[in-house]
Amino acid sequence: MEISLQRTVIARSTSRGPPPSYGRAPLATADSQVVAGVGANKGFWIGFQPLSGATQVALRVKAEAPVDLDAVTGSVWTAALSSAPRNYVIVPAQRALTGIRKENVGVTQQFLAHETANDVANCQRLRVELVAVKHDPVPTAEVSVEHFSWTRIADVNVLIDILTASEFADLTGLGVPPLVESERYQRRRLP
Repeated sequence: MEISLQRTVIARSTSRGPPPSYGRAPLATADSQVVAGVGANKGFWIGFQPLSGATQVALRVKAEAPVDLDAVTGSVWTAALSSAPRNYVIVPAQRALTGIRKENVGVTQQFLAHETANDVANCQRLRVELVAVKHDPVPTAEVSVEHFSWTRIADVNVLIDILTASEFADLTGLGVPPLVESERYQRRRLP
């Protein structure tokens, strides 16, 4: 499973797919942690890319600080896995998480490194947890990891600290490139 943070401009709350990507956020390891340089007043969404079409993966995402929230449900984080409401995503069926879901509204608050408005989610750290895996040459649309064909997995997660460009540069010595309109993904494939 490949996980990326795709940088983008700040968008209004939406129930549609992810806003256009301006490229991956640079990642680095510093002081035994994974850090991502997003940039001040820039949004991002999480991209999920399976390494095999025959493997489905169930993931949970916790947005930490200032309050620990379940990004999938929008509620306060609980350790328990739930299928009603479902607090995990299944990849490859879902390939992106655009922000923290607003409970009972059906829209998401876009991920942002530092809060600048009421309609974005202040996110200082993400915890992405692998909770179950299913190997199947013909993936099905099962939406519950409680089904016998899924294998539950414990303690497989990654912590990613979300930093502004200056924080990222101070910690790693690397720069965060600006968002350039000509580099925005245009939803076209290579010839």
